[in-house]
Amino acid sequence: MPAASAVITTARRIPWGRVLFAAQLAYRKGSAASRALSETERKRLLDLVRKSRGRPGNLTAQERARVRELAGKALSAARTG
Repeated sequence: MPAASAVITTARRIPWGRVLFAAQLAYRKGSAASRALSETERKRLLDLVRKSRGRPGNLTAQERARVRELAGKALSAARTG
C-alpha cells in the first residue's frame, strides 16, 4: 500500500473532470471503486460533488482536497480491480 503522502500527491494531480468521473464511478453498483470506499466515504463524496455542482470553486480548499483524496482512492481501486 502506498504512503498516504504519495496518495495525496497523486490525487492533487488529477484534473477536476476526472475527479467528477471517479465520483460517478464510485456509485456504480458493484464496481471496484465503490468497494474501495466505505459507506461514510461514499456519502461524503456524494455530498461534496453535489455541493460543487461541477465547479471546484464552490468548495473550500479543504473540501476540494477531500474530494481529490476520495476520488484518488476510488480511481486507484478501479485501475487495479
